[in-house]
Amino acid sequence: MVSSESYYNFSQALVVDFIRRNLISNTNIYDLRCGTGETIDLLRKSLKERDIGIFTFLNEDLSRLKEFENPGCFILNLALQSIRPVNRQDVLNNICRQLPAGGICILSEEIIDHFWQFNKSYTDMHYDLEYEYGNNLSEEDTISEHVTSKDVSIPYTERENRQMLEKAGFNAVSTVFKCLNFASIAAIK
Repeated sequence: MVSSESYYNFSQALVVDFIRRNLISNTNIYDLRCGTGETIDLLRKSLKERDIGIFTFLNEDLSRLKEFENPGCFILNLALQSIRPVNRQDVLNNICRQLPAGGICILSEEIIDHFWQFNKSYTDMHYDLEYEYGNNLSEEDTISEHVTSKDVSIPYTERENRQMLEKAGFNAVSTVFKCLNFASIAAIK
């Protein structure tokens, strides 16, 4: 059996490799709503031949961030789902507006399935994987984490996330990785 942590590590490796292959030279990477810094650390190691600048951590509301210096890539790991739905399109519009042609946006989100019949099974399967194989939390803590995330996040379908990226102005949108109720989507302006 493969753990949810293995899927997480695999999806991160794919995202980092995609960015490494497609990042425009001499541009900045912004990891919005970075929780642990893992993605940035993996990118730092992967991009070691490039000039890596200073990392600045901001504790800001994503819907209020307006200007970014020389962006080439934005990473939103589990970020958009915690923004009020009415503000999500504006956040993506702002990101796309600031990117140069060829700029990248990576969106990794919990998703719901277009067919509602799958949602409960996918969510239960994900939390079973986390509890049994991946997260070192007790069953009680896993359930508590699940309830808390339901109170905060409002996931969209994969299709809705892709449509928002396209509406924002990204020319190419593709799902890099999908497992159960999580997906990583790459968009290029």
